[in-house]
Amino acid sequence: MSDTKPILSATGLNRDYLIALGSVEHYLKRVEQIYEESLPGRWIHLAERTLTKRPVQRYTEYLNSIGCTEEIISDSNRDLVSELDKMVDEINRLSSEDNVHLLKLKESQERRRLQELYNSARNLILTGRTDYKPREV
Repeated sequence: MSDTKPILSATGLNRDYLIALGSVEHYLKRVEQIYEESLPGRWIHLAERTLTKRPVQRYTEYLNSIGCTEEIISDSNRDLVSELDKMVDEINRLSSEDNVHLLKLKESQERRRLQELYNSARNLILTGRTDYKPREV
């Protein structure tokens, strides 16, 4: 078992919150697979259903639901939590049943925006910055 603390020193945010974004990450990966390889329709259907039926919880709500014992909001992370919650609200709006059909389209503005929001939220949690830049491989 690891002694890794869940609170990231760079941001004051709890790394466990990355799990809350899991349905978005899973959906985005499945959509990519539609265009890269043969993906059974059932897989995308299940990812889509999870995305639309289980909205991403806001930071405090999620950490309370998993019984977090660490301080959730502090003076050092208050602004980051607020920014993160705004991103989550937009992710949930984009992920609604009314919009999900647009997220499958390869070049849709909604899909690009969902990817940007996911990347920015993940980067904000890990580094405290939203200017996501993909790593060069």
